[in-house]
Amino acid sequence: MDRFCLHLLQPAANGPKPNAGITAPDHAGYQWCQTRGLVVIDTSYDSKGHKKSTDNGLVAVLPIGMAQVSSVVLTVEKGQFLEKGQNISYFQFGGSDIVTVFQNRPTYRGDLQAGKTKLHIREKVGEWK
Repeated sequence: MDRFCLHLLQPAANGPKPNAGITAPDHAGYQWCQTRGLVVIDTSYDSKGHKKSTDNGLVAVLPIGMAQVSSVVLTVEKGQFLEKGQNISYFQFGGSDIVTVFQNRPTYRGDLQAGKTKLHIREKVGEWK
């Protein structure tokens, strides 16, 4: 498993105390603000909050605002029930990515090739059987 760490500012013994935060250059060309969101969907409930007969486990969705992205805006609230395909977040300006983690592995299309297959928005790539 890859690991990373953040170096936090430490005040000098007799110097001024810095603001709490992470050390980072503050000059033109350096991208500092990269926002994240996290939504966990419990697939055992329908959009009305009723227990379903099928349970595909938890699905974690992590929208990531990368370089030149102003923000990730989450449009869901804790405890809210969702319809299939309903928006849960959107990005404001720039490049972005989404990481999706499934508790129970879905079955993926057989024609998908890492780094080669081009996908369109809302294109089906797999399903639970």
